[in-house]
Amino acid sequence: MLVLLLGVAEFAGYSSGWNGGDRLPFDEPAGTLLASHPWNMPIMSPVNSVLVGGALLFLELTLWAAAQSAAFALLAFTLLPLGGYMFGLLPLDRAGNVTPVPAPVVVGFLMLAAGILVATQNHGFMAQLRKRFLAVGLATLLAMLVFMLGALSYGFVQKNEASRQIEQTHEAIQGMKSLSGSMLYFLHHNQKFLVTGDESQLAESVKHRNDLQFRLAGVNRLMSGNLQQHERLAVLDKLIEHRIGQADSAVQAWREKNLDPLAALMFGGIGGSQIEEIEARLDELVSSEKDLLKERQSIAEAINYSSLFTLGALLITLFLLLVWVFRTLQYEIAERKQKALELQKFKATIDSTDDAIIIKTPDGIIENWNRGAEDLFGYTAQEAIGQPMRVLIPAERQEDELGILGRLARGERVEPFESVRRRKDGCLVDISTTMSPVLDDEGKVVGISKIARDITERKQAEQIVRASEEFTHLVLGAVGDGIVGMDTEGKVTFANPAVFTLLGYSAEQLIGQPMHPLVHYAYPDGRDFPRAECSMYRTSHDGQPRRVNNEVLWRKDGAALPVEYNTTPVVKDGQIVGSVIVFRDITERKESEETIWKQANFDVLTGLPNRHMFHDRLEQELKKARRTGRPLALMLIDIDNFKEINDRMGHAKGDLLLVEAARRIGDCVRLSDTVVRLGGDEFMVILPELDDIDNTERIAQSVIRNISEPFQSNGEAVHVTCSIGITLYPNDADGIEGLYKNADQAMYAAKTQGRNRHSYFTLAMQEAVQTRLRLIGDLRGALDAGQFMVYFQPIVDLSTGRIDKAEALIRWLHPERGLVSPAQFIPLAEETGLILGIGDWVFQESMRCVKRWRTLYNPAFQVSVNKSPVQFYKDGDDHAAWLSHLREIGLPGQGLVIEITEGILLDSNLSISAALVTLRNANVQISIDDFGTGYSALSYLKKFDIDYLKIDQSFVRDLTIDKNDLALCEAIIVMAHKLGIKVIAEGVETREQMDMLAAAGCDYGQGYLYSRPIPVEEFEELLKRGSQ
Repeated sequence: MLVLLLGVAEFAGYSSGWNGGDRLPFDEPAGTLLASHPWNMPIMSPVNSVLVGGALLFLELTLWAAAQSAAFALLAFTLLPLGGYMFGLLPLDRAGNVTPVPAPVVVGFLMLAAGILVATQNHGFMAQLRKRFLAVGLATLLAMLVFMLGALSYGFVQKNEASRQIEQTHEAIQGMKSLSGSMLYFLHHNQKFLVTGDESQLAESVKHRNDLQFRLAGVNRLMSGNLQQHERLAVLDKLIEHRIGQADSAVQAWREKNLDPLAALMFGGIGGSQIEEIEARLDELVSSEKDLLKERQSIAEAINYSSLFTLGALLITLFLLLVWVFRTLQYEIAERKQKALELQKFKATIDSTDDAIIIKTPDGIIENWNRGAEDLFGYTAQEAIGQPMRVLIPAERQEDELGILGRLARGERVEPFESVRRRKDGCLVDISTTMSPVLDDEGKVVGISKIARDITERKQAEQIVRASEEFTHLVLGAVGDGIVGMDTEGKVTFANPAVFTLLGYSAEQLIGQPMHPLVHYAYPDGRDFPRAECSMYRTSHDGQPRRVNNEVLWRKDGAALPVEYNTTPVVKDGQIVGSVIVFRDITERKESEETIWKQANFDVLTGLPNRHMFHDRLEQELKKARRTGRPLALMLIDIDNFKEINDRMGHAKGDLLLVEAARRIGDCVRLSDTVVRLGGDEFMVILPELDDIDNTERIAQSVIRNISEPFQSNGEAVHVTCSIGITLYPNDADGIEGLYKNADQAMYAAKTQGRNRHSYFTLAMQEAVQTRLRLIGDLRGALDAGQFMVYFQPIVDLSTGRIDKAEALIRWLHPERGLVSPAQFIPLAEETGLILGIGDWVFQESMRCVKRWRTLYNPAFQVSVNKSPVQFYKDGDDHAAWLSHLREIGLPGQGLVIEITEGILLDSNLSISAALVTLRNANVQISIDDFGTGYSALSYLKKFDIDYLKIDQSFVRDLTIDKNDLALCEAIIVMAHKLGIKVIAEGVETREQMDMLAAAGCDYGQGYLYSRPIPVEEFEELLKRGSQ
C-alpha cells in the first residue's frame, strides 16, 4: 500500500505542477515534467510505482487477473527504456537533454514484474499459460539468454570498433598537423636552391616533397570513410600539388634559362597567399576531425553503458530461468502425484473386469496388466510388466502387430479386430481386440490401451459352420459343370463358381437377376428365344425334368457358349419353388468335331477342299446337273516342274508357292465353282451349271495367266507355269472316275504339247496315254538292256576348219520302234527321274571316247555333255562323282564341256552356284545351250565364269535372208567376246551361213553342213580324215 501511495503522490506532483521530494535538492522549477539533473526521477518511475503498488494490492485481495494485468503493464513499460539501452535508441520515456530512467531502476522494475507473475503462476491466465506453454516459457527464457549473450558480444564488438575509430581520428589529426611542417620545409629548401644553386638544398627539397606526399596519402587513407572530409581533402590535394608544381617549374626554368635568383623566386611563386589558403584548408579539416572525435568518444561512452546494462539483463535472465525451472519442477512433482493417485484408482477399476486390459508404451512394452489379462494369458502382472507385447504374439503375426503399433503411435484410429495370441503354456487363444492411443494434455501419444476378450469358443463354433460351408463350396467348385438355382419367376438364387467362369458374370451381376433375358435370350442362329419355349423356365412351372443337347447360353461379352443341360424341379412341401439347371460347356467337343470334319474334308496347307470333299462335291454337282440338264466341266491344274522347284527352293518355300497358287486360282473362278487341292501340285476345279462352254476357256486362260506371273520369294522372282486338262459332262463321261481320268489325260496332253497351256479331252488322248505308259515302261529297262547309244556331232573351228570339239547326243534304239527321238523320251526320263542314270551313262561313255581321241588325234579335243536341270536338282552332288571318274581315267577337266540352259543360271539356289564353281575349279568348261531362246536376264554372264555361248539355230536358219537375225548374231558375238566368251553357232547348214558367221567373228560352227550326229565309229573316221 505504501508503494502505491508514494507512486500516486509523485504522479500527482507532476500533474499539479509542484515539485516532488526528489526535486527539492536541485531546485527544479515547478511544473517541470522531466528532470534535467541526473538524480531526478523521470515521469516513468511514478507510473511504474503505481503499477507495482496496484499489483501488490491485488495479490492481497486475491484478484489474480487484475494483479497479472498490472504486472504485464509494468513489464511493457519497463521494456521501453530497456530497448533503448540495448540498441542505443532514444528511450520512449525521455525527450531532449533530460534524465532517462536509470538502468538499475529499469532492472528493479523488471524483477518486480517477473516476481508478481511467478507468484500468480497457479492462478488465472498464468495457470493456463503454464500448463500449456511450460516448454514455450522455458524456450523463451533460453532464447532471451541467447539473445542477451549475443547482445553482449555485439556490444564488445561495437566497443572495439569505436576505439579503433577514435584512434584513427587521432592519427588523422596528427597527420594533418604534420602536413603543414612538411610543406614549409619543402618550400624553404626549394627557395634556397633557387638563391644559392646548392644541389644539396634541392635534394632536401625533394626529400621533404616525398614526405609531404606520403603523409598526404596516409591522411587520405584515414579519411576514406568520411565523404565530406574526403571532398575537403581533395581540394587540399589540388592546392598542394599546384604549389609543388610551381616549385618544380621554377627549378626547371632556373636550369634552362639561367634566371637570376630573384626572377627564379618570382617564377616559382614566392608569394604566401597559396600557403595561407593551404593552412586555412588544413585548419578546417583538423577542426572537423576534432568534432568527429568528440562524437565518436560520446558513442563509445554510450556503448560502454549499454554493455553494462546488457550484462545486468543477462544476470536477471539467468535468475528468472532458475526460478522458472524450480517452479516447474515443483509443479511437475505435484502433477505426478496426482496422476499416480488417478492411476491407482484406474487400476482398481480395471482389475475388477473379466476382460484383459493392458496398457503399453508406444513401442509395445507392457506397463499395466490386470487380473483379466492374467486369467486370459496365464502370466502374472510381475511376469508381464516390463516385457514386450510380442511375447504373446505368434511369429507369423509379428509384422501385423508392428504395423498396428506404428499406426497407433501416429495417433491413428484402429478398428477392433480379431487375432490369435500365445498363452504362457504355449496354447493359442483366439481374441477380439480393441486398441486405442493414450494421449497427454498436448495430444501426444504416450501409451496404448488394449482390451482383449477370449473368443475361442465362438471361433470354434464358427469354424465348424465354416468348414461345412467350405466343404459344400469345394464340392460345388470342383464340379466343372455350371449349377444354377432358379425360382419360379426365373431369377437366379444360387450359382456355383463354374457358372461365373463360364458366363463371365460376377455373383453380384447374376444372383437375383432373371436368367432368361440375361443369358438365354436367343437361339444359336441369333433368332429371339421366347421365354415360354425355354426348358429352364418351363421346368420351374410344370415340374417336368428336361435334357437339352444343343443350345447356347450367351456370355457377358456377347459370345455364344454351346451347352448341353439338364433341368430338375425343386419341390418344397409339395409345391414347386424353382428348378436346378446343370449345364456343361461343349465348346471343345464341338471344336473337335469341326476340326475332325475339316481335317477329313479340307487341305491343311491351303484350306481348300481335299480329295474326299472333291468326291462329295462332284457327286452333288453331278446329281444337280442330271436334274437340270445343264453341263459341267472338270479342270485339272498341275504346276509344271514343281518337283524341281520344290527341291531347289526347299519344301517350306514350295508350300508357300502352293498357297499363293491356290489363291490365284481362286481369283479366276466364279463363286459357284469349287477349287480343290488333290495333293502335291495338283488342283481341280469343278465348274457347274455352265450356260456357255466358252466360260471354261476364259477361266483356263485366266488361270494360266495368273500362275505365270512371277512369285516373290525372299525378294527374288520365281517363274512358274501350269498345265491344264479339261473334260466336260456329259460329253466326255458321266461318272466321277471317268471324268477324273479324262481330265488327267488332257492335262498330260497339255504338258506333252509344251506346258503352260490347256487341253481339252479327246478320245485320241486315251491311245496316246497308253502309248506313253508303255514307253515309260520300256524306258525303265532300256539302260540295262544296252539300248542306248551315244552319237557325236562335230563342232568346227571356223578359222581353221578343224574339228576341235563334239557334242555328245543320246539315241534310243528301241527293239520294236527303232530309233526313238530324244524329244519323246528325254521329257519322260526327266519326269520319272530316269535321267539321272541315263545322264551318268552318257557322261562315262563320252569321257571314254574323248580320252581316246585326245591321245590319237588332238590333245586339246573336248566333248560337250548336256546336263538336265533335273540332274542338278535331284542329285546336287553328282558332279563330285563325275570329277572322281575323270581322275580315275586320267582325263583332265579341260576335256569336258558341260552344256546347261539359261534357266539353271537364273536359279537362286546356292547349291547350283556352288556346283558350277566346283566344276570350274576342276577346269571343266561351261557352255550355255540355246542362247537367246530362254530368259532375257544377262547378268548371269557376269556372275558366272562361262566359256561358250551356243547361238540357237533359230537365229542361224534365216541368217542369209533376215538382216535382223544377222544383227542379233553379230550382237551376241561382240558381247560374248567383250566378256571373254567364245561363241558356237548351232544349225549351220550352208556355206553362206558359215561365211557370214565367220565374217561376224564367230568362233565355232555346228550343224548339218559338217555332219549330222553320228555313231562313235563314224565320228572317229571323221576325225581320222581331218587329221590327215
